[in-house]
Amino acid sequence: MSKKICFITTAHPPFDTRIFYREAITLSHSGYEVYLIASHNKRELIDGIKIIPLSLRKKRFYRISIKSWEALLKGLKINANVYHFHDPELMLIGIILKLFGKKVIYDVHENVSLQIYSKDWISQILRKPIGAVSIIMEWLSLLFFDKIIIAGEDIGLQPHFQKFSYKIMLLRNFPVISLSEKDVFPKPQDKINFIYTGGLSKDRGILEIIQAFKKVKSTNIKLFLLGHFNSFDFKRKIINEINGDNNIEYIPSLSYKEMFAMLAKCHVGLICFKPIPNNIGALSGRNNKIYEYLGAGLSIIGSNFPFWKNFIDGNKIGITIDPTNITKIKEAMEFFILNPEKIEVMGYNAKKLSAKYSWEKESTKLINLYNNLLELD
Repeated sequence: MSKKICFITTAHPPFDTRIFYREAITLSHSGYEVYLIASHNKRELIDGIKIIPLSLRKKRFYRISIKSWEALLKGLKINANVYHFHDPELMLIGIILKLFGKKVIYDVHENVSLQIYSKDWISQILRKPIGAVSIIMEWLSLLFFDKIIIAGEDIGLQPHFQKFSYKIMLLRNFPVISLSEKDVFPKPQDKINFIYTGGLSKDRGILEIIQAFKKVKSTNIKLFLLGHFNSFDFKRKIINEINGDNNIEYIPSLSYKEMFAMLAKCHVGLICFKPIPNNIGALSGRNNKIYEYLGAGLSIIGSNFPFWKNFIDGNKIGITIDPTNITKIKEAMEFFILNPEKIEVMGYNAKKLSAKYSWEKESTKLINLYNNLLELD
């Protein structure tokens, strides 16, 4: 009988690229029986993954309290060999599962304390105390878990993580190359298409990107915004900002493969994150989009954080700018409009570089981790 693996998330959608398309499908193809407990509208089997639905209610308090316990009860019914959870709000649930004698993996997507420091819904006065408490809670929780998977090197460099280095494995968010378009050249010639994919939030510089684009003096351009908003208020603000501009298109939802097909039609990828601490460390493997842009052969306009600047400028795959300066973002867009030959050269460099950063290579670490963990049974 194959071993059972149960992924649990209350904060991410069921088809999150890291959880579903990278990890769950990889382990299913490796012969494991894989369950995924996530907010969804029905129980179903997709690509070998058995999706167990949680309530679709999104209110933060409900998610952290009631939905977490709902996930625990459904997880225990599965009676899996390994429970693999993805949200810091599930740390207590992970400890309870460990007390039931289960193997538990904590998959850390972000630097949690740095995330807290930039949360708009938390009072400025409370952010540092809550961030400090989160570090203590995370440290205590790490004592219990069998393995800790981190999406970026910066997460593991935190002092409370370094104490558990023997449990930690770096598993970066590289794209699933087998799902990307094999031939991304030539790009469309009638327009220059700019694109942003991923979470649509204030700290990702979405408003600045739109305002810069609207100042560009050219008609043969298009801006695509692909992803989900993190708040209704910000969504309303952005929809009002783009209302009436036919050269800006918001696309709320595409499958992972459809996203790659969309990227293949574009020329320049945007990653103008604002300089908040959690964003600055994101290039060390845990940011999806820059590697997906590489795979699609896109030139890149990126924030001028030191690590990002070295990567983008150093590999000649794009240009970096001050993400808080609308004029600089506009000038970067105009640079590619006025120098289309740079799009082809930098896009070629990006596609060539992408061979180093594939999930197909990275996934062997996940398979080995599970094989070793379950051999102990």
